[in-house]
Amino acid sequence: MGYPYKPAAGNVFMTVGMTDVGTADSRWVVPGFNGRIKRFSSAINGTLTTANSTASLAIGGVAVTGSTLTIPFTGSAAGNTAVATPSGNNTFGSTDAINIINNGESTGPQPVTFTLELEPN
Repeated sequence: MGYPYKPAAGNVFMTVGMTDVGTADSRWVVPGFNGRIKRFSSAINGTLTTANSTASLAIGGVAVTGSTLTIPFTGSAAGNTAVATPSGNNTFGSTDAINIINNGESTGPQPVTFTLELEPN
């Protein structure tokens, strides 16, 4: 995907916030339609210290291949983004729960917002 990235017109975006990227946590979302996860991204609200933070996805307890994104602490600042492009196990049904899993390895408590780009089928 080159810049600028232009999503398909019918894709749906879901955003999920976590209060501290430095604390292990997870959130669940149910899409309400059948489809696949196209992109998984994050944006932090401030500086991280000590270590990178990683986040990934699972559907029904099965890890989504290629969904791990790394939020680097070196040079981190409010508004920094990270992106992962899932490549397998990324299809879901309307009532499947998609789990966003944050490992909490960084320090410097900062809110983070995750965005899922979902392609209906």
